[in-house]
Amino acid sequence: MLRVRAATRAGVVSVAAVSASLLVLDGGGALTREFALGVALAAGGYLLVLWIVQRRAARVGRPVFTLASTVTAIRGAVALILGGFVVTGGASGPVAWVPALLFGGVAVLDAVDGYVARRRDAVSTFGSNLDVEVDALALLLAILVAVRLTAVPLVFLFVGLARYAFVMGLFVRRQTGRPTFELPPRRRRKAVGALSMAVVFVVLIPVVPPAVASALALALLLPVMYSFAVDWLYVTGARTVHHDNS
Repeated sequence: MLRVRAATRAGVVSVAAVSASLLVLDGGGALTREFALGVALAAGGYLLVLWIVQRRAARVGRPVFTLASTVTAIRGAVALILGGFVVTGGASGPVAWVPALLFGGVAVLDAVDGYVARRRDAVSTFGSNLDVEVDALALLLAILVAVRLTAVPLVFLFVGLARYAFVMGLFVRRQTGRPTFELPPRRRRKAVGALSMAVVFVVLIPVVPPAVASALALALLLPVMYSFAVDWLYVTGARTVHHDNS
């Protein structure tokens, strides 16, 4: 419980620090009521994610909140600021760089929490699940910002919604009594995840031409669709792990 409270305090401080920076950069005009509403809505989704992850971990034992999990929780808190840009859209001057910098910071911290977990031999189911959900939420928020800025076509939302559609499909199958199977470990998922992070970061950079951003976004759709399609075949039993390295 103490670590959970510490992570919550660290998250609040992170959001406050980023918000204060926005005030300085934009001369007090960045944090409008609409911006705050976007952050609040994103925070609601984040709290739901934390609740789901904790319940999932509780089924197999007591959730273990380590230093690495704290870093992951802070990543999620920082990503919440992107929710404000989803509502208000872009900005001019230095603030226009904030979405890309925020998402870049979240991506960098993603490597940090994994390193800390391995270094301290504190890899846990709870931490792994939290890491995946924070990645998914940050990616969705960043893509929503990119679409809101008209930097990428609307179809790019598929990249951000793919995981949630996948999870919903699994939920429907289980509720209707159809079998589901465990996903085998594959390096492909990490590669596609890293590629997605890199592309989303680039399309958020203000100086990247819209034509280039759109081309990168459309190019990313194919590997993402392929990866989720193959995983869906695995979890439904249509594809097995025997003699399969994809």
